[in-house]
Amino acid sequence: MAQSENDVATEDVQDNAAQMKGFPLFYKAPEILDPTRHKGLGLNQSTSFSFAAATNAIPINAVEFSLASRDYPIVFIGEQEMSSVAIVGLRKDENVMVDGSGQWAAGTYVPAYVRRYPFVFVRDESGTQYALCIDRISEKIDANTENVFFDGNELTELSKNAMQFCTVFQRHYLASETIFKQLREFDLFISHQGRFSLPGGEILSLKDFKIIDEKRFNALSEEAVASLWKSGALAAVYCHLISMNSWQSLVSRTPASS
Repeated sequence: MAQSENDVATEDVQDNAAQMKGFPLFYKAPEILDPTRHKGLGLNQSTSFSFAAATNAIPINAVEFSLASRDYPIVFIGEQEMSSVAIVGLRKDENVMVDGSGQWAAGTYVPAYVRRYPFVFVRDESGTQYALCIDRISEKIDANTENVFFDGNELTELSKNAMQFCTVFQRHYLASETIFKQLREFDLFISHQGRFSLPGGEILSLKDFKIIDEKRFNALSEEAVASLWKSGALAAVYCHLISMNSWQSLVSRTPASS
C-alpha cells in the first residue's frame, strides 16, 4: 500500500552498509578454504544473485566508479575512515537491480564485491596475512559438481582465479582508502540525505551518508587539484559527482509498497 505524501519511510545507509566494517556483507558462514574440509566441493552453475537481493548499499572501490556511476549513486559512509557504497535500492532490504529470479538488471554494472561471492579474503589473527575463504552455506557451493576447489591438495584453476580476483580486489580496496583519506583531508565530504517521491505518491528517504560538496571542490587551489590528479582521486571525484544523476533511475525502478 502506498504511503501518503506526509508518510516518509526513512532508511539509514550507514546502518545498512555497516557489515562491510565487520562481518562481511552477504557472508553467513565464512570458512578458510581447506583441501581436507572442503574435499569434493566446488561451484555449481548457478548465475543467481539472490544473495544480494536484500540490501540497498553495496561496497564499491574507487577504481569501479567510472563504470558504476552510469547506473548507481555512489555515496560515502564512515567518519575517520571513509568507505564508498553503490546505492542499489531506496528501501533497506530491497535491491531493485535483482529481480525475483535472482538475475541482475541486464546491461548494468555488477560491483566486484558481488562478483567475488562466495569467495572472500579474511585476515588472520596477526592482521598481516589474508586467507582465502568461502561462504560455506552459499547456494553456489555444491558437492555434485566437476568445478571443484581442489585437485587432491592442490588448488584448481577455479580457486587460483578466485585467489587472484580477491588479491586485486584487496589492492583496489587499499588504494580506495588512500584516495578517501586525501579527500577527507581537503574537507570535501558533507553529510547528506535524499528524499524521493514515487509515482504513486509514496515518499522514501535515505539518510546518514556523505557526498562530496561540489562548491568546496570547485574552490580548491590549483595545487590541491593537481595533487588529486596525481593520486588518482580527481577521477573518483568527477565520477562520484556524475553518479548523483543516477538517483532518478533508482526511483523509476522502485516498486510501490504492497
